[in-house]
Amino acid sequence: MKSIIFSRRLDRFKELLVRWLVCCHIAFFQIGNDYFRDLLFYLFPPLADLLPTAASTIRQWVMNMFEVRKERLRQDMLDSRSSISLSFDLWTSANYLAVLGVAAHFIDKSGLRRTAVLALREVEGEHSGENIADVLLQVIKDYKITDRVGYFMSDNASANDVCVDFVPRAVYPRMSDKQRKRRRLRCFGHIVNLCAQAFLIGKDAEKVCKDLDAAYREGDMKALNVKERIQVFCDHYEAGQSQKSLTKDRLSEQQWDELAHLHDQLETFYDGTLSTEGRLSTLADHFQTLDWLLNEIQQAKIKLEELHKAAVRRNTSRGAVAAEVDDFAFLAASAEAS
Repeated sequence: MKSIIFSRRLDRFKELLVRWLVCCHIAFFQIGNDYFRDLLFYLFPPLADLLPTAASTIRQWVMNMFEVRKERLRQDMLDSRSSISLSFDLWTSANYLAVLGVAAHFIDKSGLRRTAVLALREVEGEHSGENIADVLLQVIKDYKITDRVGYFMSDNASANDVCVDFVPRAVYPRMSDKQRKRRRLRCFGHIVNLCAQAFLIGKDAEKVCKDLDAAYREGDMKALNVKERIQVFCDHYEAGQSQKSLTKDRLSEQQWDELAHLHDQLETFYDGTLSTEGRLSTLADHFQTLDWLLNEIQQAKIKLEELHKAAVRRNTSRGAVAAEVDDFAFLAASAEAS
């Protein structure tokens, strides 16, 4: 009886040890650390004859636990009350390794809504819809949920459209084109992000997004917070013989106002994104937020059109008027496009 109890406690200890190693990113060789082992042996002396010192043994424990958890998850999905909907995203690491993350969403047999990570798989070759679909199908077959696949959620990229068309063709060959299109869900946060890009940049937004992202990370997009310091610098700057004057680069009050209007409108998109983040938001929240965003964009369009008309009426030089009119006309058109 004692041996059975001890065996169960040892299995539980293995599970807790593996969880600590994985969740806290602990190197396997730390198990051989004398100070760590002294601590464990002090708490439970019998571990001295049971705790391995080789990192390879610990690695095997981790892999065994992974297979146990994987099989448990596979069975939970097979016993689920709902179909298994999948969300996926392709990410490229700093060393240019393309990794596809796949998560499952379902209602388990107890009636609870579940979300579980199924895989992090490398995508070899081009980041095409066909290659993404091949990896996704491998994951689906690995978990034996081919006949349980429901809907697909991913970013609004053309490669993802191809992927979601390709996968249902493989698992549900009799499904019509219309039915396949219904299986393709759109990421609300990504839609809002695309609207913000259209408002801020207009056409060809993708060309400059990478540059804007780099500039933001370096702090160049925070000019509104340091307006006074920028103005003081321009007032006191003296160009050297080989340097250009800042006269043409200095922002006018009108241009600062335009940046402020842009900032206020982008805050709307930011608030819309935050309102639907997390696991507590529902489909009703998405519709309500979308309706609010459309109303805010329409109000911004009216406001910017009024500023555009005011710039036309303003008693300034012809060249300055043309510049202001073009700027506000662009903002109004961007609000319409978004």
